[in-house]
Amino acid sequence: MQKYKETRSGAGTETRGRAGFTLVELVVVISIMAVVLAGGVASFRKFSQKQILTDAARELKSALRLAQTNAATGEKGNCACGDGGDNICGTPDDETIAGWEVDFGSGNYKIYGVCESGTVFNLKGVLGNKSRTDLPPGLRINPIPAPVRFKVLSRGTNLTGDMNIRLNGFDKTQVVTVTVGGGIK
Repeated sequence: MQKYKETRSGAGTETRGRAGFTLVELVVVISIMAVVLAGGVASFRKFSQKQILTDAARELKSALRLAQTNAATGEKGNCACGDGGDNICGTPDDETIAGWEVDFGSGNYKIYGVCESGTVFNLKGVLGNKSRTDLPPGLRINPIPAPVRFKVLSRGTNLTGDMNIRLNGFDKTQVVTVTVGGGIK
């Protein structure tokens, strides 16, 4: 900042200080602010994308745990395999539940119960229906793994080896692992 001395001719000499910024100083300050702001916006965007991916992985783990818990407890929903005398689903009363599955698509996954005959039902007990969850925009499951079945009464899964489910998006990857014994990491 420069101070200018201004003199006036006349009866006496009067000095008055004028404070101000030059155009060059203003341009430099505004340029620096623009660079800092652009860096902040880019950092915030990366952080937001990472949070979206992390939240999607957390939700997938939660869905896998729900299927695991339903299988462990033999949950059949409102109507399903062998539900006794009031069977409104049309399955034989002596049919048993085989487990709960999570089936994967590139941008979604589905949770459903499976009877020994192969009849499926969703979380609300609706026959032939699967509860579907879509991933947030920009995220994909790649490659698409085979369905994971959690067997009833905590008897593990249908897997022959640990399965890594890869959620990809925003140039990042989160991995959710399901072990042969039914562990979810």
